[in-house]
Amino acid sequence: MMEALPMHVSPTTFAPETPGAKRNFPPRGSGRGGSSGLPLFRNCSSVVPEYFSRVLDYRQMDLEATYYQMVTLCIAPSKVYKSAYYRKQTKNRWARDDPAFAVIQIIFLFVASLAWTVAFEKTSSLGFLLLCDVVVEWFVLGVVISTITWWAANTFLRLTPPGALTSDTFFVEQAVEWQYAFDIHCNAFFVLFLIVHVLQVVVLALVPLLVGDSFLALIAANTLYAIACGGYFYITFLGYMALPFLHNTERFLYPVVGVGGLYLSTLVLSLLLGANFNVAAMSASYYYYT
Repeated sequence: MMEALPMHVSPTTFAPETPGAKRNFPPRGSGRGGSSGLPLFRNCSSVVPEYFSRVLDYRQMDLEATYYQMVTLCIAPSKVYKSAYYRKQTKNRWARDDPAFAVIQIIFLFVASLAWTVAFEKTSSLGFLLLCDVVVEWFVLGVVISTITWWAANTFLRLTPPGALTSDTFFVEQAVEWQYAFDIHCNAFFVLFLIVHVLQVVVLALVPLLVGDSFLALIAANTLYAIACGGYFYITFLGYMALPFLHNTERFLYPVVGVGGLYLSTLVLSLLLGANFNVAAMSASYYYYT
């Protein structure tokens, strides 16, 4: 009978792992809220150019879906963020890759600004109004608010797994994308736009009640603005609540308390001291009467 050939096995091939042996894992962020875990844009080299290139060709924009989202924001705003969840499952990104929502919003702002200048017979101030509405209020303040909420969510609200799981190679750390934070701003600003820029101009055109000096005008005007600002922060809260890796997202509702406090204070000051802090009158005076 032939003798079995001896098998030469390298001692390191099947060497048992000692309890003290170290395992090598991919590098992770420096911790909760670390800079490495806060992507400003996902796949900047491909997503951003594609995003802006679609602005130049309306045929690449899904206008029907955009109009549907705008209507849904007015009826059931929480349903809008379900599309972000489906987008994450199919495209591995929470943010929109279609600029149609932002483009249409800018067009609406232009039309509303034109309507305001015509209503107040101040067509010469259209450029100034567009600068304030589009550049300052929508873009600059949107970038500031989006950056603050994006940083706060990633720094304080991300769920951290137990210590035993943080070194698991199958654990995928998630973070809020800055572009998704700006999408939330666009969603929230749309409702504010409908109330402040559309509903207000209709009310002023029919009954110039909001800019009056009476207490009733104060209540009507400040209630309108309080609902608009409260709706903005509520839709912002819904956007972050839709992310499964965040907790304590109800903190985004804290500004609503501040809005309510300011609203009540204007009424109290008017009753006790006769001070007239009519937000609609002050806004119209700044934009159209100067």
